[in-house]
Amino acid sequence: MRLLHYAGFLLLGIGLFACTKKQEPIKTNLLIATSNGDLYNVNLATGKLQWQILDQRNNTELTYFTQQDQTILRAYSDKRIVEIDKQTGKINWVFTDEVSPNQAEYGYNFSDVSHLLFAQYPIIQGSNFIFGSSQGEFKSVDQKTRKVKWTHQIHQPIFCSPVMFNNKVVINASSSIRTLNLTNGKRIATFDLETPVFLAPIVNDNLLYLVDEHGGVYCLDADLNLSWNHKPEIEMFQQTKLNFSEKDIIYGDTAMVSLKKNGGKLNWRIVLPHQVDKEGKNNLLQSMEVRDDVIVANTPHYLLVIDQDNGKVLKQKHFADRETIGQIKYYNGFYYYLCSDNNLYKIDQDLKEETVVAKNIKYQTERAMDDTYIELY
Repeated sequence: MRLLHYAGFLLLGIGLFACTKKQEPIKTNLLIATSNGDLYNVNLATGKLQWQILDQRNNTELTYFTQQDQTILRAYSDKRIVEIDKQTGKINWVFTDEVSPNQAEYGYNFSDVSHLLFAQYPIIQGSNFIFGSSQGEFKSVDQKTRKVKWTHQIHQPIFCSPVMFNNKVVINASSSIRTLNLTNGKRIATFDLETPVFLAPIVNDNLLYLVDEHGGVYCLDADLNLSWNHKPEIEMFQQTKLNFSEKDIIYGDTAMVSLKKNGGKLNWRIVLPHQVDKEGKNNLLQSMEVRDDVIVANTPHYLLVIDQDNGKVLKQKHFADRETIGQIKYYNGFYYYLCSDNNLYKIDQDLKEETVVAKNIKYQTERAMDDTYIELY
């Protein structure tokens, strides 16, 4: 009888634990930024636009954003960083970057370089946001006062955002990677690169990973010591970021590659299926999501479900009459993506049931590479 009492208490304790365990909030909205500077907030249940911001400034670079609890911090290529209310789409404030008055003291000449913010996700640390510009300046700015707290200058334009790693700011200076002091922006350490890196570093499992323009991958520790370096046998045109599973790294161009996180050894390499149309569109990888034991990826003409272990294509959907534009995003049993007919779609995990979520999502059509940036909340 006493054993039964103990069992009862145990079951009760498990039940209470299950009830008190914090669950991830259900995501009801999709935010999509397109390559002409527009931003849309779509209700996932109704497919209706909650709000939209049509930029109308002829921006031709994808503008990224960073989510906070109630607001979005978004960087535009034309030097603006804005805070937007998530619920209403109202712009709370606008910060416009200006070249530092003492820039000449650094000895770098940017007179022939347009002042732009390329591919910036403003990183938020405490009350500050940190970003980089084409004028070679990384800055930390107070969100409330919009006053610059520190500036770190490098000798060339900045093409991607900094990241945080072990309370340090990690910056990509193209030919080198640096860590900066979060408080004052002073340099701590430097790792020199053989081949330029144009994408932002990624932190995963307390290590820092980089991919260079030819598909070489570097793994560094917090002090920028090299753990390993993978050089592909066939050079790649690298425009997509590294993606991670529990044990592997996956990335690609017209091919997809899987490496072991522990040591960088090649797991597999596959050539992505393609069907070139009359306009000569290629099959470059646009984005991917790693989930469970599969990889879901898209090229302009294909949506692919790929086995993580061996690279085998398990399912595919061919787009004969349209193309996918930019990023694919998974949530709650569906994949979301924009197509060239200006419709936002979702499709089930079997790649069979496709429906339109929202219409008239505009993107820039006069660029060599169109893109989107999608987040959920």
